[in-house]
Amino acid sequence: MPNSDAAISIPKHLVVEQQGLPRILDAVERLLVSVGHARMTMRAIAEEADVALGTVSHFGTREQLVEKCIKRLFDWYFEEFTALDLRNADDPKQAFFDLVRYIVDDLESVRTSRLFPEVWAMGNTNAEIQSALDWLFARERDWLEGHLRDGWPALDDAAVRLIIGTLIPMIEGHVMFAPSHRASLYEEIKPADAIIFWLNATLERLESV
Repeated sequence: MPNSDAAISIPKHLVVEQQGLPRILDAVERLLVSVGHARMTMRAIAEEADVALGTVSHFGTREQLVEKCIKRLFDWYFEEFTALDLRNADDPKQAFFDLVRYIVDDLESVRTSRLFPEVWAMGNTNAEIQSALDWLFARERDWLEGHLRDGWPALDDAAVRLIIGTLIPMIEGHVMFAPSHRASLYEEIKPADAIIFWLNATLERLESV
């Protein structure tokens, strides 16, 4: 009978599967931010992750690793949006504004302001990445629209479409102005405050019609 206190031996290939891929995807994300997709090689990924080149190749090609990295990133955003919902489950208006503020503030981070233009560019030639982008933006739209309808039930469908159809391009377009060398554009007011000011004014006007 085996000793119940003995350490359980995990096959080496399972250790690689469980520990290697997250480390490699972390490296892929850092390289997308620091050097961009065009300059990222399999060897650079291996060096960044501090693993052997063969370990990187075990998980797929460069493009497959990028796709896995993007999917993991978008799954993380989905979890973040869900957590925001749970914190404001009884207050759809607060949930709406908190989600807008979260997205805009996140776009100002170095990580996101550098990463998403890379993802958008890759989506032009990679159907898998474009599909993932479409999924994320659809979830973002659904969340925002749901909170808008719950918080301001008097708004008709045309008003909801007007707000969401203006808000999402406004939010996503903001990433073009987020890099630090263009930060002087926003010295006096935070972009999230400006967008929420516009939202409040628009919602008040539409509710009064």
